[in-house]
Amino acid sequence: MRWQRTVRLAAVAACLAAIQAGCRKSASPPASQPAKARPQQRPPRPQAPPADPNSFDGLIYRGDKAIEGGGFSQAIELFTKAADQRTDDLLALRGLANALTLAGQHSRAAETYRRIIELQPTDRTARFDLAVALSRLRSFGEAEEIYRQLLAEDEDFVQARYNLAALYQVQGKLAAACQCWQEVIRRAPQFATAHASLGAALMDLGKPQEAMESFARAAELRQDDPTIWMNLAAAAYSAGNLGRAAGAARRATQLAETDPVAWRVLGDIMLAIHRKGGEQEFLVEAAKAWQRSLELDPNQPELRGRLIVTETSDTAPGGGG
Repeated sequence: MRWQRTVRLAAVAACLAAIQAGCRKSASPPASQPAKARPQQRPPRPQAPPADPNSFDGLIYRGDKAIEGGGFSQAIELFTKAADQRTDDLLALRGLANALTLAGQHSRAAETYRRIIELQPTDRTARFDLAVALSRLRSFGEAEEIYRQLLAEDEDFVQARYNLAALYQVQGKLAAACQCWQEVIRRAPQFATAHASLGAALMDLGKPQEAMESFARAAELRQDDPTIWMNLAAAAYSAGNLGRAAGAARRATQLAETDPVAWRVLGDIMLAIHRKGGEQEFLVEAAKAWQRSLELDPNQPELRGRLIVTETSDTAPGGGG
């Protein structure tokens, strides 16, 4: 069914959130991340407004405040001025790199991270963030190499392994992605996105039974995520477990009442159950789910035709997707 591919893509999108780790307004990574790079010891940042706002400390202070307020372009200007005053100062360069990343200027950010690494080769935070920038620039090979180097130095650097798994999956290196996700899960079993991303890779490898179990674990960990439940429904359907598929699809519609895909998924699963056992009640439920999907998204002519056939015949309509 076409919706199976649609909902699996959502799990891939979730794993790509891993590559957002370098884009942050503070030291904390996004909620989907298992860990952050442990930063090097850094000079203290000015905690109060310096007397001269155009002094080095004044520019750093103002740059930090601009980032806090979402003024990334202003922050870039301020940190650039600070870096011009002290060309090799790591505080200014780190602030500039972060502002550039937040502003989506990944090419300049990568150049700045490279400069930081030249000045302090042991700064693994800068190396990690360089890999993030390279990923966004689609320089996947170089990004992979950096992550592998970081893992060679510290095999328990979970976030580097997490991002490496995401890179493998983006590129269709599914076997490598699965192995990497499994290592992430072994070290950080509480992260639902890792389980969901492993499920997506297993689905694309044609292993729906294993994918179903991965999505089920993800759903246990993040019970309020409708995308995970829809992916569980898709995997269970492919694995032939229609009861589990139906339960997952119903849960998805409860969590995402205005999502037409969720209702279509539920309808298709109910149709499959009806065809298997012949119970009319499941066909009725399928029709109700499709009707709701059409109310939310009328631009589904195939589904509309299927609904018409269902409502005018005692025979299940042809075509499941």
